[in-house]
Amino acid sequence: MIFSKKDIERFLRGDYFEVYRSDEREITVLSKNSEDFWDLTIFQNKIEIRHKHKLNHPYHKDKWYATNLEDARERIIKHDLYVMNGRKPIEPEFLNHILKFYK
Repeated sequence: MIFSKKDIERFLRGDYFEVYRSDEREITVLSKNSEDFWDLTIFQNKIEIRHKHKLNHPYHKDKWYATNLEDARERIIKHDLYVMNGRKPIEPEFLNHILKFYK
């Protein structure tokens, strides 16, 4: 499994992320909404997702996994919404509306 150029372009579409690194095995971005840094790395045919709050901080120990870049993008957006909502759950209807907006 590798990130194709087309997959990377689709993941980065819009103005949601600022790119720090991008190649066929790893993508590192800054979310412009939450200002969290995200690292997506191919790991055993899955995408390992890690994040941190500052560029010079270590990544959190918790890791998420996604099957593809679209799934990873959605997980990041959901996390950003949760953080921006004061770490409170988001109403499902609103969440679906926002996810459609960013698709």
